[in-house]
Amino acid sequence: MRKTGNASMEASTPHKEPEKEIIMKSNLRIVGEQNEQLKHENESLRMDNLLVDQNLQFQSKELNQLKSELDILNHEHKKQNELVKTLSDRLVCLSDLQNKNVELIRENLLLRQNSSLSLESIKLVEEHATLQLQNMILRAQKDALCGKLVRDGQLKKQSSMNNYQE
Repeated sequence: MRKTGNASMEASTPHKEPEKEIIMKSNLRIVGEQNEQLKHENESLRMDNLLVDQNLQFQSKELNQLKSELDILNHEHKKQNELVKTLSDRLVCLSDLQNKNVELIRENLLLRQNSSLSLESIKLVEEHATLQLQNMILRAQKDALCGKLVRDGQLKKQSSMNNYQE
């Protein structure tokens, strides 16, 4: 009986071998197709990665350029604030000079009214007032020239910075 059991197994085994071979070939074909799909997907991902890297490099350059422009704008803003402060200080100074001039004119009038000045004394007082006025005018001119020199210096710096950037 054993021989018959073995014989029937032996008979079924050769029939199963081609079946297994067919299944293995089918599985191998499926795995091969999957492998090809994965190769294509891998290549596509590599290309996407390359494009993302290029995009990141471009954005990094753009960011650096924007940082540079921001630094330049901050520097310009600082210079303009300094110029505004300087000009404001000069306006205050000019206002002080105008107040002093008004005060001198009043003092001059009071002196004329309260004393009996000789003609020569009056001429001296008038000359003094004229000299005071000229002094004020010269100071204003000096301040204007100093302001022009400061602006010219700032323009030269700006020009040299622009040339440096180019």
